[in-house]
Amino acid sequence: MAQQRTETQAQVPRLPPHDLEAEQSVLGAMLINPSAIPAVAEVLEPDDFYRDSHRLVYKAALTLFERDEEVDVVTLSAQLEREGLLERVGGREFVHALADLVPAATNAV
Repeated sequence: MAQQRTETQAQVPRLPPHDLEAEQSVLGAMLINPSAIPAVAEVLEPDDFYRDSHRLVYKAALTLFERDEEVDVVTLSAQLEREGLLERVGGREFVHALADLVPAATNAV
């Protein structure tokens, strides 16, 4: 019986720990208050994001920030479009929704 249980457990893929709402909140806070980006970048790498769309948005925001460009919903959407990723992440609506999710950007870090 124990052998059967082990085989069944081995067949079920394990999900890494993740919190999609936390990921969205961090991204939204970065859009509302771009001055939070350096502090966020100190503790989060793109691969820390579980959802691919969140990882791509984060990378695009970092790209803008590293080029000393404004990071907001318009510039981030444009950057994602230049990279051919805007529709893959969910379109402009998704980027706008990220900013709308966060009541205060002070919670980014």
